[in-house]
Amino acid sequence: MKHLRKLASLLLAMVMIFSLATTAFADEATKNDSITVNNAKPGETYKLYKLFDLDVDNEIDPKQYSYTINRDWADFFAEDGDGHAHITMDGEYVTAVEAEALAKAAANWAGKPAATDTVVVAEGETAAVFEGLDDGYWLITSTLGTVAMTETTPDKSAVSFNEKN
Repeated sequence: MKHLRKLASLLLAMVMIFSLATTAFADEATKNDSITVNNAKPGETYKLYKLFDLDVDNEIDPKQYSYTINRDWADFFAEDGDGHAHITMDGEYVTAVEAEALAKAAANWAGKPAATDTVVVAEGETAAVFEGLDDGYWLITSTLGTVAMTETTPDKSAVSFNEKN
């Protein structure tokens, strides 16, 4: 009986280890989104910031998304933070966003965390491309003064917009 318990414990531990490894692989596989800024200006720097993480409930409806605050931006969205007035929360989930006001406030926030990615547009190129992204709600800024927000989702993994400066 002792050996049977030890064997069962060992098998259970192995199942748990394999399930954790599968989750890690699934997380890496989701990093295939891209954001392209067309008409980007050579020599300018474009920065990308992830404001919200996207949660997908594949069990209920894979097209139903929920946004939560990216932990790097927690201070910005705290009750006394600059971004709190521009969102509506339901528990831990962001339910509404005043996009234009939020984009401006986030771009000007002094405590802004490091950019998720930075692209300096080379001479002769006409686009700034951010690749290998996971799903989420993104802020894009540039040295030209560009301030834009967009989202990437499982249904919308390649996003592009035009630089208007």
